[in-house]
Amino acid sequence: MFGNNKDIEEIRQQLEEYAESNEALKKDLEKLKEELEDLKTQVSNLQERALPSKSESQKEAVFEAGTLTKMDVEPQRSEPIEQVFYLAAPANDGLFAQLSSSEQIGKSIYKMVTKDGLNGNFILMDTPDAIATAMISVSQFIKPVCKVDGNIHQQPRHIITEEEGTVTKEGEAWRVSRKAIVRFE
Repeated sequence: MFGNNKDIEEIRQQLEEYAESNEALKKDLEKLKEELEDLKTQVSNLQERALPSKSESQKEAVFEAGTLTKMDVEPQRSEPIEQVFYLAAPANDGLFAQLSSSEQIGKSIYKMVTKDGLNGNFILMDTPDAIATAMISVSQFIKPVCKVDGNIHQQPRHIITEEEGTVTKEGEAWRVSRKAIVRFE
């Protein structure tokens, strides 16, 4: 009725391969969803800069039509626009290459604020998820960009940023120009 054991084994192997392929596709889809959300946020930020005095419906209409004229764009505001980014673990040389406009649970460790898009300040986040991620490897995730006070050999309940660090934009990434000073409690 079912064939021989060889046929059953081949079917089992095909089902396992399908399940693995399906998992890979799910991961790819989740990654694409995150990238889409980041792009939506970037477009929204660009709209805010380009059309500071228009209502939301007017901005959407101009964006969808794909037309901007000199009449649509007003002179720059006198106060800079503050942008917030969430940063993943830095490289050993103090370069933050992975950033997002929204917090990524299990990935975001630092929060950076920039007013000019070229320079910014950052802190080590004091959320349970950020602490857990950062403590996976203090020497890899924290020490390249922070000076640490307190016991680094046990899981802290809180991380206090005593002095914000500074970063400068370098291509699409951000390089630490001054380390943050943090205290583990």
